[in-house]
This record gives sequence, structure tokens and C-alpha cells, in this order.
Amino acid sequence: MDKSFIDNLHETVVNHLTDENFGACNFASLLDLSTSQTLRKVKVTTGKSVNQCIREVKLEESEKLIKETEFTSAEIAKELGVSYILEASVQKDNNEVRISTQLIDAKNDKHIWATDALEDKYGLQ
Repeated sequence: MDKSFIDNLHETVVNHLTDENFGACNFASLLDLSTSQTLRKVKVTTGKSVNQCIREVKLEESEKLIKETEFTSAEIAKELGVSYILEASVQKDNNEVRISTQLIDAKNDKHIWATDALEDKYGLQ
């Protein structure tokens, strides 16, 4: 495995976190390679697609921001260059589990939709 290439990929994604359009073409341009060469190199080196690698770095960084800062969800979304936030919670009450989810437009902190489900915990799979 080419550790320096993987480190470069990670660092590049972190440096472009706020760009929600950053993808394989941008990364290829920074490497001075064609997009297809970049896609192959990332797949061979990591076993993953470029977009999967980018998502994983963004998830790692979001975890850090959630744990290590007092940022709001909207501020974290801005730092990560994402347009939407999916929030979820799970609460257990006796033999039931309540699962609540909501989709939020990160740019204006407006709720797009929300849902709430109450399930028999033994019926969940």
C-alpha cells in the first residue's frame, strides 16, 4: 500500500472540506493525472472509490468536530461542505424503541422533513 499517496489523499480532502463539489476530477487535477488514472490509482491503493474515500474522510472529520468543538450542526455542515444534515436519535422505553430522524438544510438551518417511528423492539431486525 502506498502510504504517502493515501496520506496525500486524506490531506487533500481535509484541505477541501468546505467545497461540496470536490470530487475525483478535482483530485485528479491536483495530482496532474487524468480522472481515469486517478480513479484506478485510488482503487488499487485503497480498494475504494474516490467518492467513498472522500466520504470516509468527511465522516472522520465530522466525528472530530462533534466531539472536540462546540459547533452547531449547521456550523459542522459548513465546515464539511455538505448541504444537508441527517439527524437521528433512538430512545428505548420498556419494550418499544422510538426512532426519530430529520433532514435539515444546512445552509439555512431549516427542517425539510422529519419522521418518528415507534417499534416493538423485538419486531426490529
